[in-house]
Amino acid sequence: MSQSFGDHLEIPLKTRIYLKVSAILFIGFIILREVFYGDEIRRKMLLDERRNATVVDIYRDRNEHNFTFVKYSNGKKELLDFQYKIGDSVSKKKGDSIEYIFRNKKIIKNNWLKNYLKK
Repeated sequence: MSQSFGDHLEIPLKTRIYLKVSAILFIGFIILREVFYGDEIRRKMLLDERRNATVVDIYRDRNEHNFTFVKYSNGKKELLDFQYKIGDSVSKKKGDSIEYIFRNKKIIKNNWLKNYLKK
């Protein structure tokens, strides 16, 4: 008769209680952090982004549940969150919430913070 590893492993009651309390505290910390600081962290991330590139390709990625992705001339690949077209020149300065898209001698403004607040 074979015995499995779990048959020999006995965790003391104090250790099990300690692990459960630690897990609950960790999850609680993550939830509280998200509630109080989540928007501020996301805003900081949006404002810290800097981009100067051209849209090279727009495609669906089978490995990512067929979501639509955009590939830039600098090699960066991202989830498509704005209706870019191939050949669009995209520019965003660090600290600015507005992304400028240059398309067919027109300038299109995309305000990232405004779009984030809609979601």
